Amino acid sequence: MGEALYRPVTEDEGYRCRIYAPVGRHRDLLAYLVRRLLENGANSSFVNQITGLQFSPEEIAADPVEMIENGGAGGSADARGRCSAERDSGIARRRDRRWALATDIGPVIDRESQQNIEAYCQEMESQGRLLKKLDRTRPGFSVPPAVYRIKGIEALEREVFGPILHVASFATDGIERVIDAVNGRGYGLTFGLHTRIDKRVQRVIARLRVGNLYVNRNQIGAVVGSQPFDGEGLSGTGPKAGGPFYVSRLRQTRLATLAMKRGEMEQTNDLTTSTVQCAIDQVVGLPVLSIRERFDRLRSALAGRWSDLEEVLLPVKALPLVHWELPGPTGESNRYAVHPGGVVLCFGTSESEGLTQACQALAIGNTVVVVLSYLGPLMKGLLDNNLPIVMVEGYLEPARLSELSEFHAVALEGQGESLRPYRTALAARQGPLLPLIAGVVGPEAYVVERHVCVDTTAAGGNASLLMDSKPDAAS
Repeated sequence: MGEALYRPVTEDEGYRCRIYAPVGRHRDLLAYLVRRLLENGANSSFVNQITGLQFSPEEIAADPVEMIENGGAGGSADARGRCSAERDSGIARRRDRRWALATDIGPVIDRESQQNIEAYCQEMESQGRLLKKLDRTRPGFSVPPAVYRIKGIEALEREVFGPILHVASFATDGIERVIDAVNGRGYGLTFGLHTRIDKRVQRVIARLRVGNLYVNRNQIGAVVGSQPFDGEGLSGTGPKAGGPFYVSRLRQTRLATLAMKRGEMEQTNDLTTSTVQCAIDQVVGLPVLSIRERFDRLRSALAGRWSDLEEVLLPVKALPLVHWELPGPTGESNRYAVHPGGVVLCFGTSESEGLTQACQALAIGNTVVVVLSYLGPLMKGLLDNNLPIVMVEGYLEPARLSELSEFHAVALEGQGESLRPYRTALAARQGPLLPLIAGVVGPEAYVVERHVCVDTTAAGGNASLLMDSKPDAAS
């Protein structure tokens, strides 16, 4: 597709051209292309503008090597420097001054953003938190980069979208408290870590709740097929762009309508919010079983009694419950895995539906609260095998979901208008938007996806950071 652009530029015009090619299979790249088209198609082009309007046609057509040898246009130092840079630049960034070191940090989006950031900087400086700040060198909506000292992430009340860096120090033995504070903010997009200690990397990975963790490298430049990208909590609802579940989420599937009508549900025991919240509180914090223990206990409870069990468990086995090694350049490790989402509320309209929801959620490692109008013998059999599940018999009004807390997803088979009151209640809650799982068999909906990228060539990580750190503190 790009050959029609590449050949005239390189062969006919003689320009040097750099090509960037994502790594991955066609199926993975297709999801990335769809997302990029949706995000960028309305306001920008995939091919950057070759020239700037400030240059004349004669300058554009001139041979850069000849201009350098002749001292540039008019012999000016600016022209000589510009031509020298053009000679080694890719065509997509030719004469683009944003790539110059002096203009590496671009302006913010508008005057209001500039004023908000400047007001924030003044507040921080009035508190004596300034460590370093550059002078403003350009007009327009530019904001000079600044570094401020804070006690920890809990001191930040909002995101500041500008060239502002916050620095906090902490005792080495307090790293768990730092991670808990990061998790407590509710955001979980990316996280960067520099350390030469592998045990510390593993401790952070196990404790941190973010979508993409980068070790001993920068935090930008996610590559399709190598680093599927998305966050969790307030930073994303999944699935990851370029991940194995992205294309399937774009499909429209046929779902059954609610098997039990609203009126029939309301004839059952009407549950209060406190009753269901009590059930949630019982499963929060229960120990997570190993993969083998989860499958063995589900089979012990239902094998030979429920014919659909293996059909439900089969797609769970296909998930990367340990991790998948993804391709990437030499010297870089990319690991992708799925993890339990937390507490899942299963609002089945029949025992079979409730079993399907609960078994998928439990097999992945979630804890489960089942709310059913009738709890049959098969469902109650799950309680006899020490699985992390609590059951409540009755009907919960959808609007009361907005009053519950400490759960992470709701499973309810249905479609269209039958799901509207549940979606509305979930959207009215404070905090992250929680998924409503409306499918029948789809275990990928019960997980969170996480990716860890490690620069294995960075022996010991960022040496300058490690050398500057004191024995009793890390940064």
